[in-house]
Amino acid sequence: MEQMATLTAEQEFIRAELELAAENTIAALASLERGLKLFNAPQWHSHLGFCIAKERGQTRKGVDLCQNALTHEPDNSIHYLHLGRVHLLAGNKEEALRIFRQGIAKEGNEQIMQKLIELGMRKPLLFPSLERSHPLNRYLGWLLTRLGLR
Repeated sequence: MEQMATLTAEQEFIRAELELAAENTIAALASLERGLKLFNAPQWHSHLGFCIAKERGQTRKGVDLCQNALTHEPDNSIHYLHLGRVHLLAGNKEEALRIFRQGIAKEGNEQIMQKLIELGMRKPLLFPSLERSHPLNRYLGWLLTRLGLR
């Protein structure tokens, strides 16, 4: 009986992955919830976190679920993708970029690279305590880039 529930849960997870790939988060959310009722697999929490944040607007819960998945699988870049996407939904672009960069450092992921390209990658600030528009960051960054040192 337990083996049957695990098999059904795996089928739901596969269906959820296909729905996410097709950008149908409502159907993916339904499949994930059915699958997680049968078998609580922490590696699927980031998928659920993204779907909940997107469809229900519960970004705090989405972040918590994604971070839970990262504690179980810290080297899986898909969790970084989902966590970054939740941060984007919450309007926190800088945190999303930081998370995406961490995910790329762990494991190459085409989806994360695509997100970084969409968002426009910027180099880190020379003086993080100053704003990006501060003259020191702007002009010194420009000068170092022209000299090929940055």
